[in-house]
Amino acid sequence: MDPLTLESFIYYGISLCLIFFRIFCRARRVGIRNIEADDYLMLFTIIPYTVETTMSYYVSSTFNGLTNSDMTKEERASLSPSSDEYRMRVSGSKVQLVVWVMWLTIMWMIKASICAFYGRLTAGIGEYRLVILVGYAFLFLTYIGCMASIFFSCWPLHKLWQINPDPGNTCHPAVSRVNYWVTMACDVATYLYVLLIPIPLLWKTQLPLPKKISLSIMFSGGIFVIVASVLNCSDHSGSAPRVGAAWSLREIFVALTTTNLPMTWGLIRPKVRLCFDGMVSSVSQAKCHTSKSTCATGAAEAAVPAWANGNATSTIQSAAPNTNNDTLTHPDASSEDILPSSSARMGGIKKEVVFRVSMTDAQMSGQAHVRQPEDAV
Repeated sequence: MDPLTLESFIYYGISLCLIFFRIFCRARRVGIRNIEADDYLMLFTIIPYTVETTMSYYVSSTFNGLTNSDMTKEERASLSPSSDEYRMRVSGSKVQLVVWVMWLTIMWMIKASICAFYGRLTAGIGEYRLVILVGYAFLFLTYIGCMASIFFSCWPLHKLWQINPDPGNTCHPAVSRVNYWVTMACDVATYLYVLLIPIPLLWKTQLPLPKKISLSIMFSGGIFVIVASVLNCSDHSGSAPRVGAAWSLREIFVALTTTNLPMTWGLIRPKVRLCFDGMVSSVSQAKCHTSKSTCATGAAEAAVPAWANGNATSTIQSAAPNTNNDTLTHPDASSEDILPSSSARMGGIKKEVVFRVSMTDAQMSGQAHVRQPEDAV
């Protein structure tokens, strides 16, 4: 099997698994009937992605990477219109045109899905509504602009698959410099805008600084897509139409991965934490075998809370920002923790945990009876 074909099918299979797993995670949390626009957009991305992968297969396997580019004047003049090579070059050029359109549609649908997610995340904050609407408008205008570049930079349209005479680089769909630079500029600009939407919101929250930094890195996964877009533009040449198709597939794969993985973290996280806790427990038990007296002392100290040695009745209260819901880590959770602390709508959410300690005669023997915590919001 051709390496490009194998690579494209691997990307396609992994990407579909990620998309369906994302929908599964969302449906498990909110119900299949309550999934939102960002989830539907990601599902619909499968349609152009399937077409893109199929066309990439034809580029490498059926038409051997042949297009109307990478030919000398003599080769163009001597190539018979009735030959198989002529037919493959014409068909290959048309397929490259379809690849451009599908790639553009996929990438812009992914960014629209991200915008829809941020719109859902900031639904209660009026100041961000305009930011989201501007993002939609920016995506729409750049999509139209890129489509115009693909179809109208070379006119009449049939020149995009013309063999002889040479229509020029602008009419070589596989390696057109105009298409590469226009789409790269729009792709990078729109991705930067989408990436910058959550950062100001994130830094207005009451989350600890380390968590803000880690979440900023998570939301900046699109930087890898920007790098792939730049490489796609800089690593193509007039003699390698396959290179553009390969980088397009890689960029789509990176975009789908960085967009869908954060949506699944809420379901994966408890399993990862359980596995990690199990490893820590195993290490601790191994240490206990080498130092039994230390482990026994530590267990005895942990059996009675330090605050249980007080008066007959005592109440311990703690008021702290409710940051237990990792809203930004798991986007499907409640959005209360991502709202800015200055928001009038919130007024600062605090959780008060009251412990009631009842002292009985058992205390005389060093024991205390502790009831379950009573939560009051």
